[in-house]
Amino acid sequence: MLKFFKFATDPKFQLTIALILMGSAGIEIYRDLQHMSASGFTLRLHHGVFVYGLGSAMAALGNLANTTSIVVENTALITEATTDIVEVEETNQDRLP
Repeated sequence: MLKFFKFATDPKFQLTIALILMGSAGIEIYRDLQHMSASGFTLRLHHGVFVYGLGSAMAALGNLANTTSIVVENTALITEATTDIVEVEETNQDRLP
């Protein structure tokens, strides 16, 4: 059952959820601003949801950047290993009669 929820740790999925939260809360905040009465501003639940979405988005972007840097690092290592293999093959072909 836990393997089913593995997608929830994917930074892209987390970023998508955060953007959905921010979008829906942002719409409610915009509606509040349009219909603000003489009584003024009132802090409501969707303001907290927007802040939570913003925090989640920043965390997801950090995780995504970390994942991307790991992929770039691994790609550089693979490229270096491939170059080394080609050099070894060329050296071995030079030794053949």
